[in-house]
Amino acid sequence: MTASHAFKPERLHDEPSLTGYLHVIVGPHEMPQRCLWVLFLDADCWSTPVVVAIDDIPREPCPGTVDGLLGMVASTIESRLPGGQIALALERPGSPWPRADDVGWARMLDDAARRRDVVLRGTYLSVKGYVRRL
Repeated sequence: MTASHAFKPERLHDEPSLTGYLHVIVGPHEMPQRCLWVLFLDADCWSTPVVVAIDDIPREPCPGTVDGLLGMVASTIESRLPGGQIALALERPGSPWPRADDVGWARMLDDAARRRDVVLRGTYLSVKGYVRRL
């Protein structure tokens, strides 16, 4: 699934601009299941039209799945977006306060990105219109 928004490139060079952009892209939705959004940025921090939503992710992260996902992301960046980077948003129903499983996802994604040499600008939590960095 990809986001269906009218694409307008924006420079997402700092935390407020990135959080605001994620709020526009992810925040308005309220998915009944867990979803991981992958936002691709170019080497100069400009947004790209590539935003991927991975539906029905499990509550607890699986190391093999997370590593495979970051492997695909690394391959995409290498072949299509040299020097690119990503931001991730974990969307789920429930309370907008981070839970242990949210933090587990963020840590595992960060570790996998580091192993794959993927520049991860941050992992965010999106719940009921709230977007915050994990």
